[in-house]
Amino acid sequence: MKIAIFHFNPLELYPPATNFLECLEKTLPKNTSIKIFTLALESGHMVFKLESHNFQIVRLGKSTKGSLPIGRYFQYFKYYFLSILKCIQWKPDKVLYFESLSALPVYVLMKLFKGIEVFAHFHEYMTPQEYKRMWLNEKIYALEKRSILPKAVWISHTNIDRLDMFLKDREIMFNKSKHHIFPNYPPKSWLKKPAERQLSTPISFVYVGSFSSLDKLYIKEVLAWMMSLHKKATLDVYSFNIPDKVRNYVKSLKSAVVTLHEAQKYSNLSGIIARYDIGLIIYSATEKNVVYSAPNKLFEYLSCGLDVWYPKEMIGCHTHNSETYWPKVVPLDFNRLYEINFNELVSRKANKSRVINFTCEAASKPLIDRLMHHD
Repeated sequence: MKIAIFHFNPLELYPPATNFLECLEKTLPKNTSIKIFTLALESGHMVFKLESHNFQIVRLGKSTKGSLPIGRYFQYFKYYFLSILKCIQWKPDKVLYFESLSALPVYVLMKLFKGIEVFAHFHEYMTPQEYKRMWLNEKIYALEKRSILPKAVWISHTNIDRLDMFLKDREIMFNKSKHHIFPNYPPKSWLKKPAERQLSTPISFVYVGSFSSLDKLYIKEVLAWMMSLHKKATLDVYSFNIPDKVRNYVKSLKSAVVTLHEAQKYSNLSGIIARYDIGLIIYSATEKNVVYSAPNKLFEYLSCGLDVWYPKEMIGCHTHNSETYWPKVVPLDFNRLYEINFNELVSRKANKSRVINFTCEAASKPLIDRLMHHD
């Protein structure tokens, strides 16, 4: 059996995607071959690799994010043309695509190879209005709605809120055999047994992820609040994306409260995160995609035994709230951090531990089983 996977954006930017592919590699039958069509990052990031000879990652050029529109459209054309050409020669039996930008080759293959099975997963949620902001996205959205998704045997999203909105936008009736939740969990190797341990002095916070915007992230609010604690807390940031504007702002504070680190290899992150007391999520949730997000860092922090603090407007995290058992998950008003009782919030004296068991192996199994199924 041959399976083509389309992931237009670089895999390295999506740990849930690379986690899934590693789970798939571990369970792949010898008679199954997989080709993954994606882009490469320009520089400054670890290259994701798989060891199995049955897997081939085909990088069709470098990501052009941030370039002029003509450059981006050239990259779209190159990716679509080359991936379609290679698949015509290879003749896959099934296709799995991630996000709408990866859908065009799937449409062409559906026309060329009758009976090909289509699987679709979405990391992010976009409203119909957001699709209309870009000509190509708008056209692919219409193509998906009319010709691709109605014939898909699998459609998944990261949580029930996003899945419900996704199906409603496309006027698709829910079908439990076809429509699924596929959350952003880390590998089981990340799991740490709950154990009583002394909190650090000062309390150590960590943030992992893009540190790219003073407007879309609560960077200013968090750092100003931490500086007001008079050395009761520190923040370490691990990020592949820290623009000069943000670096210069942090430097201008002339504070030892925050330390910026380069991105780390994902497989090494769990050992690094586990050194800290509290993991932060600092998105300013102004878009539906963020409001209804339960990001992978939530589960990564929890798996490493950290409490998690996040903006209360992130509705997608609410079902994971826990202020009685630790690791705790605490929603906060990040515009009013000065009002929190810091000592009470970080204390674990009156709390009991709970078992965390979020694993990508368990989350991936339904999709892998369906992909491997022979009709």
